[in-house]
Amino acid sequence: MLFLLRKGLLVSPLVSLLAGVAGIASAHNEAARAIYEASGSIPTNIEGVHTFPAPPRDLDALSASDETLASYGLPPRPDRAADPAGYRSWAEAMRLRPERWNGTLTVRKATGSSARVADDSQGGGAAWPASSNAVTNSNTPNWSGVVHQLPLTSYSPTQSFYWVTAQFTVPVAQQAFSSAASGNICDGDSDFAANWVGLDGYNQADVLQGGTDSIATCKSNVHSTSYYAWAEWYPGGSIRQFFVNPGDDMYVEVWNTGDRNGCAFIEDKTTRLSATYCLTAPAGITLKGNQAEYILERCGGDTLTANHYFPLANYISSVWNQAKAQTFNDVIYYPGLTTSTSYLLSMRDDGGVTISTPTVGAANGVGPYSIWFQNLGCSVTGGCAP
Repeated sequence: MLFLLRKGLLVSPLVSLLAGVAGIASAHNEAARAIYEASGSIPTNIEGVHTFPAPPRDLDALSASDETLASYGLPPRPDRAADPAGYRSWAEAMRLRPERWNGTLTVRKATGSSARVADDSQGGGAAWPASSNAVTNSNTPNWSGVVHQLPLTSYSPTQSFYWVTAQFTVPVAQQAFSSAASGNICDGDSDFAANWVGLDGYNQADVLQGGTDSIATCKSNVHSTSYYAWAEWYPGGSIRQFFVNPGDDMYVEVWNTGDRNGCAFIEDKTTRLSATYCLTAPAGITLKGNQAEYILERCGGDTLTANHYFPLANYISSVWNQAKAQTFNDVIYYPGLTTSTSYLLSMRDDGGVTISTPTVGAANGVGPYSIWFQNLGCSVTGGCAP
């Protein structure tokens, strides 16, 4: 109903009332954005990355004003009446009062990358499973997930996406199974499964994003794994934060305060640890805010395959919930939205084989705010083409 009202398909006194409320909300957002920019000014050891004062341990985020939340870098509060499920998810994360992590940032081993439509000339078949709703299906060499698209060509402080959020469990990372070895292969590389939410990036030059990495490395038959939180404004540097564990429940939110400034809040609900960092756009980059996405990615980095991506880790499956995005004019988007302006992306390896797919929508047995990711084919057994 909210989406239809914003599109002007219904005209009634209720529309006028909601328009007035939206105007108040937008003004309030503007005030909060200014506070985010002013408060998120504590420098870190990495240029262009700033953090916030840690909130007092006794701060009740649920009753605090939006301005107070902004002053401590806590994520914007969803409207309790318009988005009750989103508010409950946010409130649950805030009730935990996690410890604020402000450790030394390090450079992430991998870097993110924007997504491009895959070259279908290599074959590999259609994305699996096929979507049963009206979203646009596509393939990319590095992303699987959902992208929402707005009809904007430049940043709008009243219409662009304000924030995007999701909860997910950190997936276990391993290299592909090997029936011959009765275990896992050793491909001599690091295999990545990066879970993140972000703004911009599909057939665009930049992505503002935050999430976790699940990495399985094997070199000289020595296996190891690593898991951590990170944030990035691609094509700028990617910052590694605190360590997480496979199976930890995460709450991640990314929002912007302008076309050159954005923030990422990452909370490990299992260990009650969180961090908020604001990033400045790389030189020559401005945010459009015309896309919001929920993505599982294989990343770029130093030891690269032919198409400049690490192999995809064998993550088996990854379940997300309470995934949604909101624009500055209070329109809510979610993975199960049946519109052609949402894209359902499957990932293909360097040889054109589909290796990771999302499932969304009630018709597919998944709730409207949920995504079920699965990896398949060579990323599970045998290893993919280099």
